[in-house]
Amino acid sequence: MDLMGKVFEERGFIEEIGSKIPGFGGYFNRNKRRDADKLLRDYIGRQLDEQRGRLANITVQLTEVPGGLEYLDQAERATLKMQIFIDKIKTASYGYAGWFDAVKVEEDDLEAIYNYDQGLLEGVGRVANEITALEGAASSGEGIPIVLNNLIQETDNLNRAFSRRQDVILGVQ
Repeated sequence: MDLMGKVFEERGFIEEIGSKIPGFGGYFNRNKRRDADKLLRDYIGRQLDEQRGRLANITVQLTEVPGGLEYLDQAERATLKMQIFIDKIKTASYGYAGWFDAVKVEEDDLEAIYNYDQGLLEGVGRVANEITALEGAASSGEGIPIVLNNLIQETDNLNRAFSRRQDVILGVQ
């Protein structure tokens, strides 16, 4: 998924002219990188929200599985962790640095943030795989607690990875 390339391809006439003015080109590039990262984060949020919806459907199925009610707390915990991540990623700073900000976010830093956020998308894929496994477990009635624990672990991993995103912004990595 190359949102960065797509955003840079969509340059307007004013941006073309501005890119010729010393200092202005970097300003436009930084804004394009911020825009691409925002689009990527919105996409990640929508993808995880879709998985959260799948989990809600499976949670209903669990009520019909013999003994399935005992797993509702774990399913709710996974849902809550997913929602926390969705809220974080949709409201996260996307590297803005004004004239007087304490931390200046340069073009290279913005690219690192974008690349980091692309890695978060892979984490969403792992969550989707665990939800698919949970669908199978709910259908068979076997292995439900193991898969739910794996799902909770993957959602925890996403939230921890997102918390480390600030280190990328600060250049601490």
